[in-house]
Amino acid sequence: APAVRREAVRIAAAQPRPEAEFVAVATPLVTDPSAPVRASVGDALRRVPQAGTATLKLATQLAQPPLVGGNAWARYQRDFERYLARWAMEVNPAATRALLAAPDAAALSAESHLLALLALGGREAARGIAQLGPKLGRPPTDEEIRLLALSAGEPEVKTSLIALLGRSELRNATLRALLAVRHTFDPASLQPELARAADALLAGSTTDIALGAEVAGAFQLTTSTPVLVAALTAQATNVPVATALLRALRETRTGPVGPLTALIADPSQGKLHEEAVAALATSDAPAAPAALIAQFVRLTPRGRGKIGRAHV
Repeated sequence: APAVRREAVRIAAAQPRPEAEFVAVATPLVTDPSAPVRASVGDALRRVPQAGTATLKLATQLAQPPLVGGNAWARYQRDFERYLARWAMEVNPAATRALLAAPDAAALSAESHLLALLALGGREAARGIAQLGPKLGRPPTDEEIRLLALSAGEPEVKTSLIALLGRSELRNATLRALLAVRHTFDPASLQPELARAADALLAGSTTDIALGAEVAGAFQLTTSTPVLVAALTAQATNVPVATALLRALRETRTGPVGPLTALIADPSQGKLHEEAVAALATSDAPAAPAALIAQFVRLTPRGRGKIGRAHV
């Protein structure tokens, strides 16, 4: 009866007995056909007093690859089992490191190895993700990309990120994950690759252009200015996209005087007029201050306010 098996493993984890006795009870249940029993094993793993590598090996067996498609309940069960396995690894970091350093660690599946690395976190996790990436057979998750970004200075980690940015099917997800942690890592070593990815997006669909503009502005990709301006010319009537492009020019401080002055000269452009004022007010172009003064009489009250906020 599943309920009996579930209670058996729960009680076994709570007893102050040798670890081997818990492992003997739990080993046949880690692949039990009943999802609640497997979940009970996962929950028990983190409760074993002073768990060693034998207990953590059971955790790796629960670390099966995430399910894609199919039954929603099955996907949830798989994710929950992975969550419990990782929890056991997180509360036993010494045993997790010992497991990964053991001679038979090579026999672990890529997913099991990766889950152990994620439980440890930090640079060792980032280096491991970089090495394991090609073996996973799936795109990296946002968390995995964020860990890579935080260690972008490591040569092998940088190589992995460059490879992700170079794959069109993974580029957008990688960029969104990098944007989410842009304030916590130094993107300097990835500037050329980020610029190439942003430029490719700026030549694509309107959705891609908006993402490319966000990337260019957030990472200060000044070399993308010509592509931003070309996209602005092509998308001049698409207010949301044109606004995103103007915002990128403001953030990179590279707004060209001519296109911005043309937008400022027409207050009927509304939000575009105001964004153009802000972009020109922050532009490092030598002619920008004089151009802005010349257009001052045409500025709306909100546009004049943009000047003050830009300099703040």
